[in-house]
Amino acid sequence: MDEGAPHTHWIDGRLVDEHSASGRSRGESHWVVIIAVLVILIGVDLALGLAPDQITADDPNPNTSADMRANLRAAAEAAREGRPALVLVGDSVLAGDVMAGEVEDWRSQRVVDHMRAELSFDSDAEIQQIALDGLLPIDALHVLAELDRVDPKGEVQFVLELNLRYFSNKYREQDHCTREELCELGRTLLVGGSPEATDAGTLHRAAVGLVEATGLAQDWLVARTPIHRRRGRLRRLELDAVEGLAVRKHGPNTNTNTDTDTELSEDQRRAQGLARVQEHYRSSTLATEHAQVQALTELLDRLAARGRPATLFLTPLEDEFVRGTLPRNHLGRRHEQIARIVNDHAEARAQATALIDLDHPLFESNYFLDHVHLGPEGNRLLAINLLHELGLPLASRPFDWMMVHGEDHDRTLVHRRGTGYADGGPWEALLRKPRGVAVSRDGSWVVIADTGNHVLRQMRGNMQFLERLAGKPMKAGVQDGEALERARLTEPHSPQIVGRGGAGERVYFIDGKTSNRVRELADGFVRTLVWLGPACPRYDVLEAGVLDERERLYLLCHDDRILTVDLESRRSTLTLDPRAPMLAEPETGAAREYTTIEPTDDGRLLFADGDSQIWSMVLRANGRARAPERIFANDGADLIPSERKSYYPFGFDEMRFEQIVDMEWVERYGGLLIQDQHELSWGNKRLHREETERIHLRLIDFETEQILPWVKAIPHAEAFHMWNAKTSNFVSYFHLGAMAIAQDDAALVWVERERSRVFRLADGLLGVHKYGNLHTDHGIVQLLQPIGTQTSWYVGANMRPDRFMATRHEPIPRRGPYVALLVGSSLSTISDRLGNYSLGRRLELELQAELGYRDNIRLDLFQRSASSSAFYYSAGMFEQFLDANGPPPDILFFELHDFGGRFFRGTETHAERVAELGKLERLAARYGTLVIFYDNSAIEANGHDGLRRTHRELREFIADARKLGFVVLEPSDRLLRELMTESPWGNQTWTGGEHHGAPWAIDLTARALASMSYPLIREFLRGREPARLSERDPTSFDEGDDSERLSLAFEATEGLVNRQALPEVDGAYLQRAYGDRQVRIHVDLGGYEALGRTKQELEELVVAVLYAVLVDEVYGELATDASVELVEFSNYDEYGEGVLESANSVWSRSFERASLERFIRDHRARKRGRGEGEAAGE
Repeated sequence: MDEGAPHTHWIDGRLVDEHSASGRSRGESHWVVIIAVLVILIGVDLALGLAPDQITADDPNPNTSADMRANLRAAAEAAREGRPALVLVGDSVLAGDVMAGEVEDWRSQRVVDHMRAELSFDSDAEIQQIALDGLLPIDALHVLAELDRVDPKGEVQFVLELNLRYFSNKYREQDHCTREELCELGRTLLVGGSPEATDAGTLHRAAVGLVEATGLAQDWLVARTPIHRRRGRLRRLELDAVEGLAVRKHGPNTNTNTDTDTELSEDQRRAQGLARVQEHYRSSTLATEHAQVQALTELLDRLAARGRPATLFLTPLEDEFVRGTLPRNHLGRRHEQIARIVNDHAEARAQATALIDLDHPLFESNYFLDHVHLGPEGNRLLAINLLHELGLPLASRPFDWMMVHGEDHDRTLVHRRGTGYADGGPWEALLRKPRGVAVSRDGSWVVIADTGNHVLRQMRGNMQFLERLAGKPMKAGVQDGEALERARLTEPHSPQIVGRGGAGERVYFIDGKTSNRVRELADGFVRTLVWLGPACPRYDVLEAGVLDERERLYLLCHDDRILTVDLESRRSTLTLDPRAPMLAEPETGAAREYTTIEPTDDGRLLFADGDSQIWSMVLRANGRARAPERIFANDGADLIPSERKSYYPFGFDEMRFEQIVDMEWVERYGGLLIQDQHELSWGNKRLHREETERIHLRLIDFETEQILPWVKAIPHAEAFHMWNAKTSNFVSYFHLGAMAIAQDDAALVWVERERSRVFRLADGLLGVHKYGNLHTDHGIVQLLQPIGTQTSWYVGANMRPDRFMATRHEPIPRRGPYVALLVGSSLSTISDRLGNYSLGRRLELELQAELGYRDNIRLDLFQRSASSSAFYYSAGMFEQFLDANGPPPDILFFELHDFGGRFFRGTETHAERVAELGKLERLAARYGTLVIFYDNSAIEANGHDGLRRTHRELREFIADARKLGFVVLEPSDRLLRELMTESPWGNQTWTGGEHHGAPWAIDLTARALASMSYPLIREFLRGREPARLSERDPTSFDEGDDSERLSLAFEATEGLVNRQALPEVDGAYLQRAYGDRQVRIHVDLGGYEALGRTKQELEELVVAVLYAVLVDEVYGELATDASVELVEFSNYDEYGEGVLESANSVWSRSFERASLERFIRDHRARKRGRGEGEAAGE
């Protein structure tokens, strides 16, 4: 053995080398290695911590689980403080890092950055974001699970971006996170349903709690493990490393992840990358077995479990990319499938999760960097629309063209000029010859019979997607079965929704080539309805109702029989036999050929015959009915009466109908809404085919035998009654189509027949109530407008539609509604070339936009007008409106004009005008109404163009009104510059009576008035309860005693005071403040240095001041109380610093009428006494 070789020994059961035989030196070497490794790890961790990181603490794109958790906690903390809070979750569209190579300040140009910048300055909403390149629904599920952990009450709103890429075939099997950091967030054990006090529920919640507690322990370890906690700096997932996410349209493309890419030209690489991107979208599928669909479903379950508010939104896609990738409505079909998943889930769980479609044509191609990623301007547009849809106030009002959905309670739900079949959003969907629409009572579900496509369609929830409900498009048939896959329909029409909410709602409709079937859609299946009893070979109309708590169908047969089908017993009864002698034509004995039927909520069935006569019969529980009674003979004088002083409401003897084609009962008014279709008298075949705007809506009140219109209050009031000279017939706002009424708020849903257009309008009688038209045929309009101010007065006095304003549907919740009233002359109502074109209506639209977008406030403007309305008459209209004709207004817009010297007729003297201002002040005080005068005199163009100087008398009146604290708006000077491009201001030919503004003059004046009044109105309404909620009996108001006016004290002491001997009052040293019939007067004695400071001298000055303010100015005619204070100031600089500290009140006193009279008399007596004493001394 080599002596130098180490020897091995057996020590304590181990083989030990001789050099480490003791065992101690070997152990020391192990610890040295361990300690060295730890030192290295800590050093590397510290080095990583010291290295600059592009992501700052407040960056909205966190890349570690700790940072993500911090963002979620910040949102949860804001929610606990009672502030609005939301978390945006999405992929690279929100992350924005695709801009990194093209936009220098890209970290301030992301969607979330613009949301924070565009948010109203006084909003305290907290907006946090977790956005990561390549994020998928499975990742979002983990984010939501973590949010549930930090916000267990579900107060933070969850906002998720959805992109078709998520559902690519590439991610079909991916059931794990795309990043380890995301898997470190909350666990995704599902909490199903609402928590219930059951053992199973308790165990389930305990399991969830255990999982989440385990997660907390893991979080603690992850956050403290060296290097691992900073792994995001070592390995960051870059956007272009995620295959198929970004292919820039211009510039270098870095999406190269194959070895052969380096051998390709830039164009070739871009084409190759684009092909990969397109494959993601083409292969997308919403099949239930797709892992991301399952993740989305689980995410929706989790949202419902906590009742968390949530909004999912579809991101914009570049149009050229869509045309090349998903042609022929493939994109709309995918969007419809996503909508179906979300809406089905929301219905099943009674959940308020909304899906909004922001893939709108307003996102033009130049806003995109590639197929889906937007540049700064596109991100700003997306941010503004997101804020609006989420109900968060904006810092400024956007332009209309910037918005996917405008600011209005009414909304166009589908708007395509063409016809055909297409699914998706309002700007994607198509219909073909629809014949019928139904709407649920609460308006949350609309069913459309898309007759030409052989399908039923539906809109629900927020009404942003048209979905297929039953049948296959363009595939006719009669098969029953599962509604979407197996069932086939043939020309369905006349749908009706039966049941009240939830799973109990079913749809019944007529179907078949010969309309010989009645079919039922319930629980996702279509069945052909079969019953015992009479049937018909062809059905024309189907209606539904409830009688004696039993659901029934009413069928109008083609042979004019009317059947009743009891849905519970499945038995039918012949309700009406048209061969009954009393129903036959009296001259010929022929049947009347009924056109439509409608049940009422009081147990009657109404039906119209071919002569547009309306009949009524009382229904019996056995399906039969009492003998019919004719309740409308249709023997009025005119289709639309057009004579002087002839306006709605029209009696049954004044108005007749040409052809009743549909009827809807309106429960809140107990009236019948009818479609009156007017036929063309002249015109070629093209006009007969294309002139579809000939439906006139009328509400019939059978109790009073009056007929009223049903309208939307829009600026061009003539739109509902127009004359087409070419075809010699009356035309209207409404085109041929079908209608339905949502009974809870009387909203009208209208589906046009010849265009793919669906819209929803609020209560049309409220529209009439709000109008302030004039009964006139000004200018070239020869048809006298039948909706006059008198019509609005009638509706307000007898029907009060404003009672139901709080029930009106709002697509985006708004505070209010608040009420404004505008009173004025024809200058605020008429444009000579168009007839009724209302400044008031345009002002409402302008203010609704300002207050809606920026303050989440809804304002309704009512208008009352009179020709050449004088000051006293307009004040009288305000009083009449208050006296139970409308809702008490929060704001009064009061028109001032100087047309022909007529404004002050009836108030010729200064005292009369001031007295009228006092009356106006007292009326406004009833409900604290803000009065805003607006000078509209410059819009007048009497014999010459407008925008001229206001008359002297009106200028003096304006000065008086301002002194009394009224707001006065004078828009003329700022409007004068508009003549550069908007001339003339009036209408040719400026002949007699044609002195009203041009339409553009009216629009621009309204816009100016809105911009001037908005800041004041916004502040005035802040925290205010709508006045309509505190309406009282008008006789309960104490308007005050007019005998207490301070001016009466001066009248009673007239001649006692020599005003010429009083000190001269310098207005520069005088301040007045007026409000609530009190005037406060402050006098700076610095302006009266020569005046002594004795009591007698000061009182002499007070008397002079009282005369100057209460007699020479307007205050004495209105004020019942006054206070006077004489003040000396010292030791303040030219900026006013120290003025309050140096003020010294020398003399002060308050007066009412009696004490003021005594003060004047006592002052006179003292002065006379002093004078007599001085004379005796001489």
